[in-house]
Amino acid sequence: YNETKRLGTGGAIKQFLNKISTELHKNFLILNGDTWLEINHREFLRKIKKNKNKMIIAVRSVKYNDRYASLLIEEDVVKEITLPNYKEAVINGGLYSININDLKTHVDKIKETAFSFEEIILPSFQSNNQLIASKCIEKFIDIGVPKDYLNAIDYISNLKI
Repeated sequence: YNETKRLGTGGAIKQFLNKISTELHKNFLILNGDTWLEINHREFLRKIKKNKNKMIIAVRSVKYNDRYASLLIEEDVVKEITLPNYKEAVINGGLYSININDLKTHVDKIKETAFSFEEIILPSFQSNNQLIASKCIEKFIDIGVPKDYLNAIDYISNLKI
């Protein structure tokens, strides 16, 4: 689907949900397009199976967080989403699993057509203890900034596949 104007991450998902059938009642994945992720698939799938009707978010620890929201996690439940803390933190990797109808219920409450998934939808699930962390990320490269984009090119070109 093409955007005729910038919709933000949430607006793009809202547009997608409005154009597809949600009769399947299935989980689907949302993945940020500006990250390279290598995950432990078994761990991620285990969290999905264990936590039906909740949003699963892939997370990882970083030694110094100056760019991403910091997540406070208790027994796998994301309790708080805060600004970067400029120290060691658990961060969002940009990979989610959610039931399409549960997501549509949250998205349909938003009147705006352009909005941030991370700033509007995630806190909505988090405030209801419906955001579950999966510490499944083994490699994370945010390619949204030039320096990290170059790191990603170097890393991917050296993969032995």
